[in-house]
Amino acid sequence: MKFDSSLSPHENVQRLWKISRESIRPRGTWKDLLPDELETLWQLNATLVAIEQRYTAESAHLNPALKARTARIEAVGHGRFHQIRLADGDVRLSDFELELQIEFWMKETDPEWDDADENVLWYTQKLLTSRVPSDQNFGFGCFHVDHRHHGDPFPQCWLFHQLVHAPLHLRDLLRIGSIWCDMVTTEQRLVVLSDTTTMPQSQ
Repeated sequence: MKFDSSLSPHENVQRLWKISRESIRPRGTWKDLLPDELETLWQLNATLVAIEQRYTAESAHLNPALKARTARIEAVGHGRFHQIRLADGDVRLSDFELELQIEFWMKETDPEWDDADENVLWYTQKLLTSRVPSDQNFGFGCFHVDHRHHGDPFPQCWLFHQLVHAPLHLRDLLRIGSIWCDMVTTEQRLVVLSDTTTMPQSQ
């Protein structure tokens, strides 16, 4: 089952989780897969490792700037910060969130493929500005967590682990043909209304 293009990604995720909870259809186990299917999923994991490596580096590049900016705001106060930064020629965002949004698209050979549709199998997102860079064993950017003692056939990255625990059959992961990544920066700024502002008098 794929996403309904009339719904938002979040609505689709909720819909598939609901269907999964109500369904008696098993989601499959690693033992159900053939050797060539396991190889395909290993390659998918390797691709997702590369995606995590790229965007972990991107977020690491931006996070020091965010930390330095936060320290400067605390030093001079919110009231003077924007005046000082503009005087310094600094036009970067005063506060932001960096989020990676990922859509997993079906192969064009999939029986459910429709040229007029988005053909999305699954969607996930990760807030990159919240990750602790020193945490090497948890979350996005942890590339090779080994759960083979739980029956997993190979070490997995965070994104692949998320896919395995999504409301999809394991063989649904074999239907993924491409991955679309959006790195979205959201500006955040509180604008406080002044009590001393008065309406200009009419001439």
